[in-house]
Amino acid sequence: MTRVSRIPVEKERMRDFIDDFWSAVASLESKEEAKRFFNDFLTPTEVKMFAKRFQVAILLLGGYNYQAIRNFIKVTDATIAKVNNWLAEGRVGLENIAQRILILKKKKLERKE
Repeated sequence: MTRVSRIPVEKERMRDFIDDFWSAVASLESKEEAKRFFNDFLTPTEVKMFAKRFQVAILLLGGYNYQAIRNFIKVTDATIAKVNNWLAEGRVGLENIAQRILILKKKKLERKE
């Protein structure tokens, strides 16, 4: 389980830290650069965790049921429910990017046919 240090940081300073982080993410120019950055920055377990959650979102938006998702991704119903709740809450950032990937996957499949 990922934890934040118990040593407090001033709220304004933390806002600056978070803003710098998002600026770094927004500055990534390619998939390869993003892979290098996140593989350097995250543990292998964190990368897998984020990837599986994102895949759950893609499959939920694709109309798959919990059982199919659980069997394909090897996650618990609690994880699927968590992601489903995020989508239901209107987390448009997650939904927009997941929809974008669904479209890219469909185009890739059509090119193969």
